[in-house]
Amino acid sequence: MKRFLKHFFYGIFYLAILTGIGYLAFLMFIKPPASCFDNRQNQSEPGVDCGGPCAKICLPSTIRPLTLSGEAQLFSTNGLWSVLFWPENPNPDYAITSFKYAVNIYDEAGLIVKTLSGDSFLYASEIKYIDIPAINLGGSVPAKAEFQITDPVWIEAGKFSKPNLVVQSPSASISGNNVEYRGRIVNRDTVPFATVKVVAIFNDAMGNRAGVSETEIQSLAPGENKEFTILYPASLELNLDSIQPFVYAARK
Repeated sequence: MKRFLKHFFYGIFYLAILTGIGYLAFLMFIKPPASCFDNRQNQSEPGVDCGGPCAKICLPSTIRPLTLSGEAQLFSTNGLWSVLFWPENPNPDYAITSFKYAVNIYDEAGLIVKTLSGDSFLYASEIKYIDIPAINLGGSVPAKAEFQITDPVWIEAGKFSKPNLVVQSPSASISGNNVEYRGRIVNRDTVPFATVKVVAIFNDAMGNRAGVSETEIQSLAPGENKEFTILYPASLELNLDSIQPFVYAARK
């Protein structure tokens, strides 16, 4: 009996040693290291793969999702089409440094005639007008456009604040077959912007949206101002006194 107990305890002892060696080998050579993409709350993360050493922030339960404010609109210009949609970030304390969008354009039979995609950004409490211009539908007449928004990257609003960019001296006139909408963009911010996009929404006499066009300004330094010109086909329905400019630039 004593011999049996002696062998039994020796067996338990050696088994414990082998188990410890095996576990150490697992930790050192097999188990993947903790990361910000392992779907686990580890490495001092306050949430799963967020906060602490991770770039992704931990969002509060009160965060409201990015939404599309109203239905997308389609406009025809010289045989090409443009789509205007306006996503909204309803959160005053959080901005979105990037998100992806996809648009399906349907004909009257409900068939998809064009699929487009892109990416953009949104500041806190912002409604942003996004224009996809010069779409060739090959003769198809679109009936509607549907958008999907995915993969928003959230950040505290104070770390991605809306730039202080101002439109000065806007004016509109007819030049040949086009409306020329001109003005100046002034950078009253403390940082430069590599690209500044100016979107102009054209309205009719009833105040309804009748078209959209845009342009870009490259390299705008703090305190600098640059002129912009946006062209849009002239028509009798346009009210040149109600053109709405919107200015967008990503803070780096």
